[in-house]
Amino acid sequence: MAETSVRLKAWKSLVGGVNIILGAICGSIMILMLVLTCVNVAMRYIFDNPIAWADQFTSYGLVYLTFIGAPYVLSKHGHVSMDLFSPKRDSILKNRSIVVINVAGIIYCSMFFLLSVRELRKVIAKKSMVLDAIAVPEWIVILVIPIGFALLIVQFVDNMLAVKQDTSE
Repeated sequence: MAETSVRLKAWKSLVGGVNIILGAICGSIMILMLVLTCVNVAMRYIFDNPIAWADQFTSYGLVYLTFIGAPYVLSKHGHVSMDLFSPKRDSILKNRSIVVINVAGIIYCSMFFLLSVRELRKVIAKKSMVLDAIAVPEWIVILVIPIGFALLIVQFVDNMLAVKQDTSE
């Protein structure tokens, strides 16, 4: 029992550390996008010379924010949710519904993880490029998608373990 508790604490510590890193990465990407957009607007209107690749970087930044930020938001319970059960009266039913929701999340994310890995392999094999202001290997844009789904799976597991830990205490 004590060994399980130590492992659970180590797991929680690892996932918590990863979430802090994810939050820092998202914050950094947002700051870069903000600064780049402001500089690009100034360059466009003051000097009539916009940064050609700024919109492309901002678009890719949004993709990365979505897939890196989703596990972080899920860890903070920041996704849209409804309180269907009274915390005092229906705690067993509430915990069961949380487990069902997390299992559904794991299944959903696992399917999309597998699909995105398959697509990533195709893109790498084709050596396809995104031709915009700057030619970028397409795999760089797509790589974050399976990573994001893998991190979401880990977070859904972590959320289920939190329910288990709450009911055992």
